[in-house]
Amino acid sequence: MANSPWSAIIADKVPLHQRGLASGFNGLFSLLGTAFGSIVAGIIVNKNDALPLYRNEIVQIFLLIALVQSLFVAYTLLTVKEEPLALERAIPFRLKTFMRAFFFKPAPTPISPGYCSDAFW
Repeated sequence: MANSPWSAIIADKVPLHQRGLASGFNGLFSLLGTAFGSIVAGIIVNKNDALPLYRNEIVQIFLLIALVQSLFVAYTLLTVKEEPLALERAIPFRLKTFMRAFFFKPAPTPISPGYCSDAFW
């Protein structure tokens, strides 16, 4: 979930000839962050502790994750400047069109009821 905004920033801010490298670093550091976080969590949590203490350690891990993510979100908000969309490129918002995107309307296929074809197996 957290990778989608980073991918959008890469697409918006990184020159075309460097996007592969930037995406690769994004994936690498995402993987390293997961591994490092797992190691830190393993250091904090002691499975031999009593249940109340164990629960407290789990809460500490989640708070640490929230703190680290909040710091990076704040850094991103302060350093990445958005360029406003030109008015001539802006598409007016239409609620009906927006809501229609959430509905699935399947097309007839050879295995759907009501489909008739001489070419069916």
